[in-house]
Amino acid sequence: MKNKNITNQRLLLPAAAALLICCQGAGAAETFAFDWSGTSSGNGATGHGTITFPDGYNLDTTAPPNFDPTNPNYSPPRTVLPDGTTITYTVAGAISGNGDFTVTAFTDFVFIIAVNNTGGADFTHDLLDQTYNPGYVDFNLLAKPGIPAPNAAGYQTTITDNDLGDTMKLTSLIEVTGSGGGGGTPAPEPATLALLGAGVAAMRFGKRRATA
Repeated sequence: MKNKNITNQRLLLPAAAALLICCQGAGAAETFAFDWSGTSSGNGATGHGTITFPDGYNLDTTAPPNFDPTNPNYSPPRTVLPDGTTITYTVAGAISGNGDFTVTAFTDFVFIIAVNNTGGADFTHDLLDQTYNPGYVDFNLLAKPGIPAPNAAGYQTTITDNDLGDTMKLTSLIEVTGSGGGGGTPAPEPATLALLGAGVAAMRFGKRRATA
């Protein structure tokens, strides 16, 4: 009987390990979709894209002390794009700087949420389409020198062709995947679900062996 119990324990250990790995997996990567428009500046430029931060990256959107984007000398803190970040960014309708750009065209990013209202920002909706009482949201990308990508030029403002093209304003910023600032729980990936299923099956098999 003792040997039988030891065997059952050996069967259950891998299953428990599988469940532990499944439950302790790193948080899902966060992806945000963004849109830009030159309408407010009287041009037809548009920009559309996504940015995905790598698994486990701690996206800190905390505003610095005395954050005030209305200040003429506004200079937001920038953060180096972490390794593993992916970017898709398409510019069209500009006088110059049209095309598709990836993470290799950029060096840093700006992402600030300064919200004073109760409950903070709602990451399940467009971050720009909310009333903050008061509050500000800023997002931008800084282009590498010599690359004709859009480059940050102020609060919610970018200029195509690395400052040589048209001015665009940020019109939309939406989290499409990940837990984000909303604190939600990311959905398990298919591989994680398969691992969970294998763990449950092994535990059931071990239990039947133990009661046989």
